[in-house]
Amino acid sequence: MAGILPLLGGPVGIDDQLDRTILQEISLPVAGQLAEVELRLERAQEGAPPAAVRAYQHMLRSGGKRLRPLIVLLGAETTGEYNGRVLQAAVAVEQVHLASVIHDDVVDNTRSRRGRDSVRMLLGDRQAVLVGDYLVAHICRQLAAQDDSRVVSVLTETIVQMCLGALQEMQWRYQAATEPDYLRAISAKTAVLMQASARLGAICAGADPRMEQVLGQYGYDLGIAFQIRDDLLDLYGDTVALGKPIGQDLQAGQFTLPVIYALQQPGADPLQELIEQFIIVQRPESEQAAQATELIERLGGREYAEHRARHHVDQAQAALTELRESPARDALSRLADYVVERHH
Repeated sequence: MAGILPLLGGPVGIDDQLDRTILQEISLPVAGQLAEVELRLERAQEGAPPAAVRAYQHMLRSGGKRLRPLIVLLGAETTGEYNGRVLQAAVAVEQVHLASVIHDDVVDNTRSRRGRDSVRMLLGDRQAVLVGDYLVAHICRQLAAQDDSRVVSVLTETIVQMCLGALQEMQWRYQAATEPDYLRAISAKTAVLMQASARLGAICAGADPRMEQVLGQYGYDLGIAFQIRDDLLDLYGDTVALGKPIGQDLQAGQFTLPVIYALQQPGADPLQELIEQFIIVQRPESEQAAQATELIERLGGREYAEHRARHHVDQAQAALTELRESPARDALSRLADYVVERHH
C-alpha cells in the first residue's frame, strides 16, 4: 500500500491520517496505474528551466490527493480498456491542477499550502506566474505531440473555463455575491477540471459517448461538492490538518456559500456589519474572522452549505447507477462520499 499516494505535506494529525487511509483504500482498483502516474509526474520536470524544476519539485514534495488522475483512471477502468492514452491524460490533468494552484496562490497572496511555503513564497510572484504558464504550455505541447485532438480539445477548453472562473471570483471579491454567482464561479474554478478528468477517462478508454456523458456528470457534481466542502473547511476546519490558517477566504473577501446564505437570513445585521468592516479594512484581524464564522453557523450557513454539498454527492451517485458494476465503480461511489467527509 505504501507509495500508492504521495504523502501530504505538513504535520499529520489523526484526521489527516484517516483521510489518507480512506484515499488509499479507494485507490486500490488502480493502485499500479496511480503509482505510474506518480513516476511520470516526477520525470516531467526533466529538461525544464531551473525555476520550473524547483517549483515542480517543491509541489510534488508537498504532496496532494491526486484526485483528478484518480478520477481519470477509475473512469477508464469502469467504462473501457486501460492504455497509454489513459495514463497520459491522468498525468496531464494533475499538471493542469498544479499550474492552477500556482496561479491561484499568486492571485490570493497565499503564503502557505499543505503546511509548507507556497510556490510564490519560494520564487516570488513574477517567477511563480511564469512557471505556471510554462507548465500549461508544456502540457499542451506534450498532448499535441500525441496527435490526440479530442483530448487536447477537452483539456484546453477546460483551462479556458478555469481562467474565466478565476476572473468571475475576482469580480465579486469583497461583495456579497448571489448563490448563482457563487455556483458559476466554482463550476469553472473546480468542477470543470473534475468533469474533464472523468470524461477523459472514458474517451481514452474507448467508451461510447453515453458513458462519457455519464462520467462527465459525475465529475461535475463531484467537483461542486468538493469545492463547497473546501469552503466549509476554510471556515470550520482544523489548521493542522489543512496546513494553512482558518478563515483565509473570508479575510481575502471571498464570500462563499455559507456566508452568502447567512447574510440572507433574519438577524444577519451583525454579520453584515462585520462584512462591511472587511470590505473597508480589506485584511481583517483573525479575531474578527472567528467572530464572523460563529455568526455564520448561528444563522444556518454551515448547515445549508453541508446540505448543498450532500445534494451534489447524491447527484454524482445517481449518475454512477448507469455504469456497470465493478470495483472501480464502487471506488467512484466511495470517492463521492469522501469529498464531503474529508478533513483537508
